Amino acid sequence: MDMQLRKVTMDDAHCLFDWVNSPSSLNNKKKTTSLIGWQDHVNWLQNRIDHDSVVIFMLELGGVAVGQTRVELKKAGLIVDIFIAEQCRGRGYAVKALTLLKEAVHHLWPNKRLVAEIKQTNKSSIALFLKAGYQQVRLESGFCILENK
Repeated sequence: MDMQLRKVTMDDAHCLFDWVNSPSSLNNKKKTTSLIGWQDHVNWLQNRIDHDSVVIFMLELGGVAVGQTRVELKKAGLIVDIFIAEQCRGRGYAVKALTLLKEAVHHLWPNKRLVAEIKQTNKSSIALFLKAGYQQVRLESGFCILENK
């Protein structure tokens, strides 16, 4: 599996916009639950690209985008977000993406733990993070908090 991560650019805005507004994405978001407008998305993406405490990667297989992953440096650690395109799920891409992400961010922020905040109802994502080596540390306001050191 020739999979790689590359940093997102504004050229990825349309693909990311489609993904963020997909029902499976909106159903599992922590904050956003309704459709996101184009200009709001573009502004958010540009802000994240320009911010030193955030890095977003496209996950590519043979040069084709199959998902994205993002980390944001917060007090609790590096907060992880991942999305795999629906037609690409169930192939092990997400576990591989989380492994590549851990390697990539270790160079940017050594000694920072990766933290996933997942809705307790999102059993498949919880299972994914456990499979990728994360450990559940607590439940908080309807979310399962997992960490990978």
